[in-house]
Amino acid sequence: AASTPSAFNNITSGNNDYTGTNPGDYPAASSTQRYSLAAGLGSPNGSVLIPALASSIPSTPTITSITPTSGLTSGGTSVSIAGTGFTSGTTVMFGVVTATAVTVNSATSITTTSPAESAGTVNVTVTTAGGTSATSSADQFTYLPGYVYVPVTPFRICDTRPNNPSNLSGTALSQCEGKALSANSSLTIQVAGLGSVPISATGAVLNVTAIMPTQPTYLTVYPSSDTTKPTASNLNANTDTTVANLVEVQLPTNGKVTIYNFTGQVNVAVDVEGYTTTDTGTDLYQPLTNPARLVDTRCSQSSFRGTNSTYCSTIPSQNSSLTGFTPGETQNIQVSGLGGVPSTGVTAVVLNVTSTGTEKGGYFTLYPSGATRPTASNLNWIPGNAVANRVIVPVENGKVSLYSSTYAQAIVDVSGYFSDATTGNYLVPISPVRICDTRPGNPSGLSGIDAQCNGDTLNPRSQLKVKVAGAGGLPSSGISAVIINLTASGGSASGYLSVNPASTPPTTSDVNWTGIEKIAVPNLVVATVDSSGYITIYNGSGTSTVNIIVDVTGYMTG
Repeated sequence: AASTPSAFNNITSGNNDYTGTNPGDYPAASSTQRYSLAAGLGSPNGSVLIPALASSIPSTPTITSITPTSGLTSGGTSVSIAGTGFTSGTTVMFGVVTATAVTVNSATSITTTSPAESAGTVNVTVTTAGGTSATSSADQFTYLPGYVYVPVTPFRICDTRPNNPSNLSGTALSQCEGKALSANSSLTIQVAGLGSVPISATGAVLNVTAIMPTQPTYLTVYPSSDTTKPTASNLNANTDTTVANLVEVQLPTNGKVTIYNFTGQVNVAVDVEGYTTTDTGTDLYQPLTNPARLVDTRCSQSSFRGTNSTYCSTIPSQNSSLTGFTPGETQNIQVSGLGGVPSTGVTAVVLNVTSTGTEKGGYFTLYPSGATRPTASNLNWIPGNAVANRVIVPVENGKVSLYSSTYAQAIVDVSGYFSDATTGNYLVPISPVRICDTRPGNPSGLSGIDAQCNGDTLNPRSQLKVKVAGAGGLPSSGISAVIINLTASGGSASGYLSVNPASTPPTTSDVNWTGIEKIAVPNLVVATVDSSGYITIYNGSGTSTVNIIVDVTGYMTG
C-alpha cells in the first residue's frame, strides 16, 4: 500500500491501493497512478482518495540494449533485455507480436524468447504499470530467414572455353561457351533452375576456376541484382595459370550471378557444390571450435615421417595409411568420427584441401564416397606450388573420395560439418563486403569499423584479431561462423595463414603462398566466431610479413 502524505498525518486509517470509482472531485485512479484511501474526511461515503507519494508511482521502463540483436524468422531465440523500470507483470513486444515467455530477473534485466515474425528489423518494447518504453536503435531486433544448406555432388554449369571441353549441354553450354571474359567485363550466368538447384534457391556455393589469363587478374562474383560491383574479390590468378576458389554467393529472385574480370582475357569454369533454400530441412551447420587435420599423405613417406614423427602421429589412424597420389588415382578419406566430427548424422563436411609435392600441373576432385566421379574440379595447381582450396562435400558412409589427375601429396583439414540434427546454424548469404585490409594507405577506402585493420601488416609468427560482429553491416551479435574470402598479399617468402576463434594458433592452414607467385593468393574460409564476435588470423611464416584482405560473403546463425 502507498504511504499517506505528511499533510494528512492525522489520518489513522490504513492506506490501500484503489482501483475503483473515485468519490468526490479527485481524479480517477488508473494503472499508472496509485492512491491512498483515507477515512473520515467528510466525503459522502466517509472517505476520499488522495494521490500517493511520487516515489511510489512506477516509472516508465527504458531499454538500453538487447542481446542478441538478431534471430530467425521462426522465432525461438533467447533474448536478454537490459534497461530500467522492469516490474512483474511486464509485457514484451517484438514489433506487433507479443512474446509469450518473459522472465523479469530484476528491475534492470529481462529474459525472453523471440516470437515468429517476418524477415526485417523491428523494435522491441517493454510495457509495465509505468507505461511503454520509447523506441530507439538500442532496442532493434533483426529477423533473418533460416536458410538451410543442401550439399550436392558437384556439377558444371559454365565453361567459357571454345569447343565445349566439359561436354555441357542446354543452358550450361549456351550461356558460356566461347564467352571468355575480356578486361573490365562481366558475364552473367543462370544458377537456380540448373541441375539439382531449384529455381527458389536463395544462395549457391560455387567452385569458380580462372583458366589461363593473359595478364595477372582477379575475379569478383556477386548477385546479378547488385547495381554496383562490390570492392571484394573472390579469386586472383597469374598469367598462364589455372586457379580455383570456392565462392558462396547470394542468389536474387532471377537466380543469376555476375562474374567480373579485372584485366586481360580469361576463361572461367563454374561448378555447383550446393545451395541454400528456405524450404524446411535439417542440413544445419555445426562449427568446430578448433579445426583439425585429417590427412597428410606425406606421412606415408619414411623420409618425411622420420623428421616429423611427432607431427605425423597426430594424423588419425583411419587415414594414416593414405599415400601420395599417382595419376588418375582415387583414395577414400574417413571424416565421420574424426577431428570433432560425430560418427553419425553427418551430411557434408567443410574441408580445406592443399596440394603439395607436385611435379606438373593438375587438379583434385572431391565427391561423396561411392558416387560416380563428376567432371567438376575443386583445386588446380601449377608445379611446385602448395595450393589450398575450401571444399564443402557430401559425406557417404562417413567418407569422401579424393581424385588426383597427376602425382601429388594431399593435406586435408576439417573446420565444420552439416548434420541432420534438429538444432544448428542456418546459412545467411549476403552480397560481398570488405571488412579488413591491412595494406598501407587503405587502398580499399574502408571507413568506420571496417577500417579496423588499416596498416596492420602481419609480422612472422604474429596474429591479428578481426571484428566480425557489427562489421560490414553484419548483425552485432548471434553470429556463430562467418564465410570469408581470405587473401594473402605481398608475402616475401613461403608461409601460410590460419583462422581460429581462439588466440592459440591451430595446427591447420587456410591459405598457402610460396613468395614466388607475385600475386595475391585467396581462399574461402568458414571460420568459427568467438563469443566476442572476433576471428583470429595467424601468420605461420617464420620469415615473411604478409598483408591480408577479408571479404565477407555470408554467415551462420542459430
